[in-house]
Amino acid sequence: DAVVMATPANVTQQILTAGMEHRSDSTGVGSRSASENGTEARLAAILGKFSVENSCVVMHSDHELMPSRDQAWCSVNYVLPPKASVSTPKQAQGSRTMPQATIWMQNAQTGLAFGEDNRNIFQVGA
Repeated sequence: DAVVMATPANVTQQILTAGMEHRSDSTGVGSRSASENGTEARLAAILGKFSVENSCVVMHSDHELMPSRDQAWCSVNYVLPPKASVSTPKQAQGSRTMPQATIWMQNAQTGLAFGEDNRNIFQVGA
């Protein structure tokens, strides 16, 4: 058997750890072999090495975050900070000095229609 976990590494690690703890507290029904528990523990340890960054994504229809020339629009449009700005996430916490991408949803995923007027929808990290 195989399972694909379509979650961030830290969530998958929490699920595996909670399952191992639940089985160790159970009365032995459905318990696993030491080899299987060892494999799960190794997977949980590997997943714990991934760093995870929380982010907020906003869907909107404000074209002001896109290039001023419509011909320059593409699926992903980047706004870069001035060269003198800070360049690491830790330095930039709480500021707008990190590169920011705006995704033009209709261009990135063809066939999408939003609203009766089929207006452009954009996605940006906030």
